Amino acid sequence: LSLPAAEAALRQLGLYTRKYAGRLAGRNVFYLGQIRRILVATTKYLKRPPVAASRDESEEPKAGTVKRKEMMAAVDLMFALKLDNIDLFAILRYLEKSRLSQKLLGFINHAAAEADRSLEDAGIAESNDVKTEFMSKHISSMSIVETFLERLCGTSREGKIIVE
Repeated sequence: LSLPAAEAALRQLGLYTRKYAGRLAGRNVFYLGQIRRILVATTKYLKRPPVAASRDESEEPKAGTVKRKEMMAAVDLMFALKLDNIDLFAILRYLEKSRLSQKLLGFINHAAAEADRSLEDAGIAESNDVKTEFMSKHISSMSIVETFLERLCGTSREGKIIVE
C-alpha cells in the first residue's frame, strides 16, 4: 500500500460519504467511519519523518535522501497505527458484501466525467504546464486498501510487512 493510494482512497471515501450521508444506514456509516480511521492512521504513519540514522552504521545516507525501512509483523503494525481494537475481519466482510470498491470506482469516474464536462462547457482548457496526479480509471484505490487489509489479517507465519 503506497501513500498516494491511501490518500486517494481517503479522498474518494470522503467524497462518497459527503454525497450519500443522508441515504446511508447507521451500520454503513459506522463501517465507513472505521475504514476512514484506518486510512487516516495509515497516511499519518507513512508521512511521519524518518528517524535519523545513528553514527555507528557503516553506510552513511546521501545528502537529502534519508530512507527509512522497517520490517514488522502485521500485529506490530496495527499496534503502531493504534488500530488494534478494530475488527479487520468485520470490515473485510463489509467491504466484500457492500462492494464499496466498485461503488467508489464508479462514483469517482462519474464525478470526474461531470467535472470534465463542466470545464468544457465553461470554456476552460487545461494547461499542459499543470501537472495532475495520475489516478487509474480501471482500479479503485479502495481495492488496493482492501487487499492490504486482507494481508494484515493473515498469520504472522505468512510473512512480514516492510514499511518504507
